[in-house]
Amino acid sequence: MTQPKTNSQVLHRGTFFWVTLIVLIVFSIMTMGVDVDQVLQRTEIHIPEWYFYIIFSVNAVMIVALVLLFFFKRLGLILFPISVLLHFSFHIYFLGTFLYTDLMTLFMYFALGLLYFVPLWDKMK
Repeated sequence: MTQPKTNSQVLHRGTFFWVTLIVLIVFSIMTMGVDVDQVLQRTEIHIPEWYFYIIFSVNAVMIVALVLLFFFKRLGLILFPISVLLHFSFHIYFLGTFLYTDLMTLFMYFALGLLYFVPLWDKMK
C-alpha cells in the first residue's frame, strides 16, 4: 500500500516552476521600469500626479499576485493577468502608449504560467 501524497508533495517547486516564476518576475520588473521612467519624465510629458498613484497601485497588485503564485494560491492565478491587463489599459487610455512589455508578460503568463499552474488548480488553495 502506498501512502497518499500530502499537499506539499503534490505542489512541488521544480525547475519549471522556478523558470516560470523568474520569467514572470523579470517581465513584471520591465513593465514597472517603464512607470519609473515616466515618473522621471512627468513634467516634460505632462502626466498628472494622480495617474502614478493608480499605476503603482496596479503594480503592487501585480507583485502581490506573484507572491500568491509562489504560495500556490488560486487568487494569484486570477489577479496576475487582470493586473497586467489593467496596467496595459491604463497606459493606452491615459497616455496613449502601447506597451509591448505588458503583452509579452501576458504571453509568458499564458504560455508558461498556465501550462504549469492549471494542472494544479484542484490542489491549490
